[in-house]
Amino acid sequence: MNQKRHRWTVIPAAVLAVGLAGLWAPAGWADDIVQECRQFADMDIRIRGCTAVIDKEAAWPDVGGLAQAYYNRAYAQYELGRVEPALADSDAAIRVDPAFASAFNLRGILHRRLGQVDRALADYSEAIRLDPDYAHPYNSRGNVYLEDLGQPQQAIADFTEAIRLDRTLAQAYNNRGLAYLEHLNQPARAVPDFDQAIGLNPTYANAFFNRGNAHLDLDQLDQAIADYETVLRLEPYAADAFLNRGIAHCRQGRVEAAAEDIIRAASMGYQPPMIDPSPGVSPNNRIAAWARANCR
Repeated sequence: MNQKRHRWTVIPAAVLAVGLAGLWAPAGWADDIVQECRQFADMDIRIRGCTAVIDKEAAWPDVGGLAQAYYNRAYAQYELGRVEPALADSDAAIRVDPAFASAFNLRGILHRRLGQVDRALADYSEAIRLDPDYAHPYNSRGNVYLEDLGQPQQAIADFTEAIRLDRTLAQAYNNRGLAYLEHLNQPARAVPDFDQAIGLNPTYANAFFNRGNAHLDLDQLDQAIADYETVLRLEPYAADAFLNRGIAHCRQGRVEAAAEDIIRAASMGYQPPMIDPSPGVSPNNRIAAWARANCR
């Protein structure tokens, strides 16, 4: 059997570099206001603290602290899924400090979330121009080249530069591996990048899934199944992991295990593309019949 695996549709959130050291309290301020704006535990509290900082704009002796407050509030809004307010605060941070590379990177992520690819690309490139040693915008721009513009070689160049600048950036390894796997059909070259991403972040479910797909393409079925099982421990409702594990079981001739996994994927609302949605026949029966016919 050579049933086609499927790619996970869940896209991990972008990693943002947040320079908090620049936010400090002017003389006479209550430090707890600034601490609220700096902390990560509760984004609503962070927004409250940053708003208090921004409302006292006249107290800031330089633009750096005020721009950081806008940026920190933008990041909190982004984390809460509030793209438009986050974009407005990113604009404000850049207006206050036009050399704030992190704010350009965040604004690029927000523009991309809104489907504004050209603006995202321009923001990432400006962040790189302002700070050529800042790894994250290379990774972000690489995603645009890879996913939006279909230019895997340019994407790989950006991911490679991000890795050169920050050897701990797990996303860049995962993204470069994905470029080799999905866009250049080089699964053997992709596996070491996924290994690196997983070594840096042992709970990185998407990297395990991608490595499972590479092993599946290489017909390394036991390794693929082991990776999908790790995904399902980390993300129990990852329907694509059930589906691809079912395909691996199918290639091993394990009819019942294949049917069980594909049925689980279907129960989560995923329509397995290899199963004909014939009317009048239950989905489970169709999947079982498909497995009996194909998994040998």
